[in-house]
Amino acid sequence: MVLALFLALFQLASPDTTEVPDQPGIVIESEDLGDGVQVGYLVLPNAFFSTSKGFGVGFGIGINNLIAPGTELLLSAEPMQRFGRYRASFFTGDPFETPLYAGVSGEYQVNQVRGFYGIGPRSSRDNKVYASLKEVEASFRVGWYPFGAGRVLIQPAVRLLHAEARSFRNRDEGAFQRLDPASQRSLFDSVERPSTGITYGLEIAVDQRDRLFYSSKGTLLILTGRRYDGLGDRGFHYWSGTASLYGFVPLPMHRHVLFSRTVFALTRQTGEDPLPFYALPLLDDQLLGAYTRYRFNGNDLLAFTVGWRFPIFTYLNWFAFDANVQVSAANAYDNIFDQFEPGVSFSSDLNEQGERTPLRPAFSLGLRLVNLESDRVIIGGQVGVDPEGYKFGTLRLVYGIRDVRPLVR
Repeated sequence: MVLALFLALFQLASPDTTEVPDQPGIVIESEDLGDGVQVGYLVLPNAFFSTSKGFGVGFGIGINNLIAPGTELLLSAEPMQRFGRYRASFFTGDPFETPLYAGVSGEYQVNQVRGFYGIGPRSSRDNKVYASLKEVEASFRVGWYPFGAGRVLIQPAVRLLHAEARSFRNRDEGAFQRLDPASQRSLFDSVERPSTGITYGLEIAVDQRDRLFYSSKGTLLILTGRRYDGLGDRGFHYWSGTASLYGFVPLPMHRHVLFSRTVFALTRQTGEDPLPFYALPLLDDQLLGAYTRYRFNGNDLLAFTVGWRFPIFTYLNWFAFDANVQVSAANAYDNIFDQFEPGVSFSSDLNEQGERTPLRPAFSLGLRLVNLESDRVIIGGQVGVDPEGYKFGTLRLVYGIRDVRPLVR
């Protein structure tokens, strides 16, 4: 409670907060209904308050073994003042342990304050525009562990995506006019032009970590490759691939861990129509806690993070407060091979960097309340600083393809 109050107060005090990224719900009550059926009631902390989305609630229900032993059903709702998300998912088995499983999910999301700052490495926070965006998603995937559960996962996936940008408005006068022509076109063409398409591809995870949810040693490699084909006469088309590598190294001191994360993404358009802004990969607080939500859009992404996790207080080897210090450098590019420059720039305005653009740095400090018995994070948050100011966000390092809603879709 003390940590939750501290984090809430810090968020209210921050003049330029991030939107809190997705995180698993906190189980507030569970019960056994008999015949092996178990029900858990969840609260979703990320849906309580946001400076742009307003106040709301977040709740869910998870039911295990309802249809057959091992099945998992999850229903959740996050109605807020200016944002809403409703989700349902079903897995035939635990995707972290079952040798062969299938999963289906659906999601409806409406966001009246979806931020857009421009496309490419030199976008400016002064050019922020708010878009009203509605998204619908349905997905099907099959996961297979050919060498036993927990290590190498091969997961083909198919997703039907529908998006509709209904309107946009400036955060301040002249923001849209200050955007570069390519960014203006992407935003303007997206409004009143709904898009529907199918994305399909292959996702692979090679997991050598000692623990799934609070790792102290080992590596995790995630590779994805997918194709998107728009439906209709004016549908857009592209290829996309990502590579994410996570590493954990234990230190001699008890529960001290060094960690790292590297993410590389490429997107290549194949049709005539340019990609709308909401179809481009995002570099924001989902990957880097010190960045603003929806901050950078680009065809290509490059992000590095290194950090140190260490305990502050432990109670009976049951609960603990852990601190987290991390340094990051990242940027989004129209074409990384033409625009990337090795190095780091601490300038908030990169328009004078020349033809090539370096990475943007960030530093963050966070706290987490951990259940040591199950190696689960109960709640956590961090304060980050980059050349554009300081932000508040949640702590989450790993986004995997086994999540209910993977970061890359």
